[in-house]
Amino acid sequence: MINETKAFFGQYIKLLPQDEAYLVELMQVKQFDKKVILTQLGDIETNVYFVFKGLLKKYFYSGKDEIVAHISREGQLLTSETSLFQNIPSKYILETIEPSTLIVFSKQGLENLFSKDKRWERAGRLLISDVLVRKEYWLLNHILYTPRERFFNYVREYPDLLNRVPQKLLASHLNIKPETFSRLKQLI
Repeated sequence: MINETKAFFGQYIKLLPQDEAYLVELMQVKQFDKKVILTQLGDIETNVYFVFKGLLKKYFYSGKDEIVAHISREGQLLTSETSLFQNIPSKYILETIEPSTLIVFSKQGLENLFSKDKRWERAGRLLISDVLVRKEYWLLNHILYTPRERFFNYVREYPDLLNRVPQKLLASHLNIKPETFSRLKQLI
C-alpha cells in the first residue's frame, strides 16, 4: 500500500527517501464492507480517503432522489471538501459501493505533512488544484454534453465501472434518466 501512496503523491513532487516514513506515520489503513457510510449528512469532515481497493460514492438527496456527485475508484481521493476546508457540516454522504480498503488521512495529519517543507506544501497546492480541475470538467460535462454524449464519454474513460457500479448510481452520476441509461447501455 505504501507504493500506491508514494505513486499518488509522486505525481505532485519528487519523493525523497525520508518521505516514506512521513507517509507511513500519516496513513491509517481501514477495511470496510459494502454500503458503509464514512461521512454522514451533517458531519464535520475530518478525513480524506484514498481508495486502495474498492469504490466509494459521494451523494446527497434532492427530495427523495439520491444524486451521486462523485464516484471514486482505486488510486483516487474522496472527501467532503467544503466541510473539510471550511469546518462546516457536510452536505454530502460518503459511502462504500463495494467492499473497500481505504487509506485514511486525517485533515490534521495532512496539514502537518504539507507544512513539513516547501515540497510538501507544493504537493498540497497541486493536489487541490487537481481536485478543482476535475470538478470543473465534471460540471462542464454536464452543461455542454447531451445525455448520450455523457454516457459514451464515461464508458470510454471508465469502461470497467459499467460492470462494477450499479446502473442506477451511474445514471444519477451522469444525470441521465435510468430508462435512457438502459437504452444507451444496449447500444454498446
